[in-house]
Amino acid sequence: VSEGLRFSQSVIEFKDIKSVDDFSIVTDNFVIDSEIPKHFQIKYYDLCRSQNIYLHENLLKGLNVKLTVEIILETVRIADAIRACKVTITRDDIATWDKTLKAFEEMGMKVGFLRARINQHQNNKNASNLQRAENMDIDLHQDNDQDNTLIMYDQSVDETEYADSQVSEGLRFSQSVIEFKDIKSVDDFSIV
Repeated sequence: VSEGLRFSQSVIEFKDIKSVDDFSIVTDNFVIDSEIPKHFQIKYYDLCRSQNIYLHENLLKGLNVKLTVEIILETVRIADAIRACKVTITRDDIATWDKTLKAFEEMGMKVGFLRARINQHQNNKNASNLQRAENMDIDLHQDNDQDNTLIMYDQSVDETEYADSQVSEGLRFSQSVIEFKDIKSVDDFSIV
């Protein structure tokens, strides 16, 4: 058993916890607070409080303490990343978070609410990309190397602004060039 762990006689019902000061993380009758940095304990308490349960209460019995600690720490990191999530987050990041949380869920961690947030964010991102794609004129051109190049022009910019932007390289107009051969489906198409 790791140094700093102590045996717990009982676990306080989550509904009876009034503040982070009353909050202890107990797994397999061991208090593992000493293994988790205080700022992570506070964030984990906030996550548990948001669901009014110990998220780890159904983790498989007999899991290594270090594995349990890492599951809790990674859950907090992913929750922070979801909260800070911007449109620039890649599909790969989102997929990794979801796969990680799914694995934790299969071990008994109650993280379904975080997976729902990931799904909601992905749906919002897809809707935003679809709306942006609908607002674009898409023209297929041949470039000098005889490769197909896809050039997209934002319809909301009038021709005068377009001409000005070509001269001044202004920030109001954006022209994206994508190798057409790299686009295999709508899912591969995104506007950054």
